[in-house]
Amino acid sequence: MSEIVKTDLPLALAFACKHKNLDVRMNSRSGGVFTAVSDIVLENGGVVFGCALNDSFEAEHQRATTKEERDKFRNSKYVQSDMKDCFRQVKSDLTDGKEVLFSGTPCQVDGLKRYLELTNTNTEKLLTMDLVCHGVPSPLLWRDYLKYQSKKHGTITSANFRNKKKFGWKDHVETLSFGNTDIDSKIFTTLFYADYPLRRSCHECKYMSKNRVGDITLADFWGIKKVLPDYDDNKGVSLIFVSSQKGLRIFSQAVENDELESIPVNIDDVYQRALEKPYYYHYKKEEFWDYYKENGFDAVVKRYAIGNPIVPVMKKVLKPLVKRLRG
Repeated sequence: MSEIVKTDLPLALAFACKHKNLDVRMNSRSGGVFTAVSDIVLENGGVVFGCALNDSFEAEHQRATTKEERDKFRNSKYVQSDMKDCFRQVKSDLTDGKEVLFSGTPCQVDGLKRYLELTNTNTEKLLTMDLVCHGVPSPLLWRDYLKYQSKKHGTITSANFRNKKKFGWKDHVETLSFGNTDIDSKIFTTLFYADYPLRRSCHECKYMSKNRVGDITLADFWGIKKVLPDYDDNKGVSLIFVSSQKGLRIFSQAVENDELESIPVNIDDVYQRALEKPYYYHYKKEEFWDYYKENGFDAVVKRYAIGNPIVPVMKKVLKPLVKRLRG
């Protein structure tokens, strides 16, 4: 693989961050930083690109020119998004002199940069935000999960990959709505964290590093209790890396606008597996996909998700081991 297109600071600056508006924070996956930064771009007459769920609840990248359209990009979608023709739209907007914010996984951000470089597009007005990414599951798995739940409960009216309002920031429970009925589940969550459905390329990801490709990097601040114990209220704290002068300018503006509160942290005190190396290729991955192809999703749920001991057992065994290795 050729060298990653990097930003201009030699090492990212790191911050713990929260949006001062609690409603914004509760409608965001972590601390609401994406909203604060994208507000500035939109108020300048700019355009925001991000991942949303379409009418079929499939993840795709879309273009937003209003805050209402942008709000669909909030919250995590734990599945690979369809890029549609976003790269060409970004190029067109930049060519027209518009300010553009593009958010996505690091590989999507790097792909956009390469496309714009190859097409000789002026990127002076482009701001990029990448995510600290665990890896992306196949959209097929998510579609079959939606069908599985629809057969039991009817027509889906909304989908939330991680219901923070009901279960808090630290728990991970997906919620599907069927009219006036909500169904809370950990089926998709269990499969996701077992790493069965991740793309093969995710296990060899070159972007899992503290050297970031985006101007600003967004993440949940897992481990906040060890770094800033009094800052955690279980309503979401963002871990932010700022990796370019462009990113620093707009992040500073969001803080000066009194939308964000931020605390600088030492980048060496921040530990997340996805900032160091990819997740392991699960030893049952091939078995999982062979069984899936042969027996279908319902059988996969019974065998790998419901009552599956693998995830909690691995956490119980590996967590103290990781602590010992880290000293």
